[in-house]
Amino acid sequence: MTVGNGRTLLVAGANGRLGRRVVELLRAGGTDQVVATTRSPERAADLLRGGVEVRYADFDVPDSLERAFTGVDRLLLISTGSDPTRRRRLARHRAVIEAAQRRGVAHVVYTSISSPRPTPEPSLYDDHWQTEQCLADSALDWTVLRNNLYADQFFDTLPVALVFGKLTTIAPAAPVGYVLRDDCARAAAAALSAETGGRRVLDITGGTAIDRQTIATVAGELCGREVAAVVTEPVVLRRNLLGLGLWEHVADALVDIELAVADGRHAVVSTDFEDLTGQRPRAVLDALHENLPTLLADCASLRRRTIPAGP
Repeated sequence: MTVGNGRTLLVAGANGRLGRRVVELLRAGGTDQVVATTRSPERAADLLRGGVEVRYADFDVPDSLERAFTGVDRLLLISTGSDPTRRRRLARHRAVIEAAQRRGVAHVVYTSISSPRPTPEPSLYDDHWQTEQCLADSALDWTVLRNNLYADQFFDTLPVALVFGKLTTIAPAAPVGYVLRDDCARAAAAALSAETGGRRVLDITGGTAIDRQTIATVAGELCGREVAAVVTEPVVLRRNLLGLGLWEHVADALVDIELAVADGRHAVVSTDFEDLTGQRPRAVLDALHENLPTLLADCASLRRRTIPAGP
């Protein structure tokens, strides 16, 4: 990561897990002034104590963005979550880009997704594609980080597969260039603190593509369990997700991701992370081994909650 030169770097949405990690890396890595924006500054008191300037900003309140972006040289826009209307995410991203342009921000870094594409109706992939188009149409310089799927999020689902012995997906053998969230944070911090301008699109991925069936099998071997892959249809998967209590827009996003994986859109593997950070991304299976104690504890907790004890 390049050592800074007194610039002001802003992380928009700094109270999320990715944003907080980016702020930590920026504080440890240079002399630039770091600004964190959030809708809830009271939840960021620890950042303030760590020497980070905390500003209020609400993506739904344009005036707050104008104030928050004053004096900022480079800005990280971490993509927001979806909402029941399926339209607010793109509107929020546009508001940030427009405010950054009005306030003279020199460079915007945006966390996108692998293989974004336009779709007939609002969707996760369309929102990212449209946001990239907004950047392209602006007068800003920018870096788009097309993050592949987080391995961490798949790890979170492994206890269910291990306890019940089934991995249920649309395409369990489809390869994915999984990347760790921490590596995505490192890429974002490096891009934000870089000295480069211009416009570029980078694919932030793991070093190799691996399918979920392989990950589940290795996890099963580590935990002494067998895991069988069960192929399901999109409509069945959606119904099951809704049955678990997920909101419709969340279930639809998860099904969209599954279909994209099946279509090979997440089989992307790139050296962009290494070129950007000077480090190699962590291997998924190495991270799985390192997280084995947590995985075992999660499995034990799930068994206690779902499987009745014997007489």
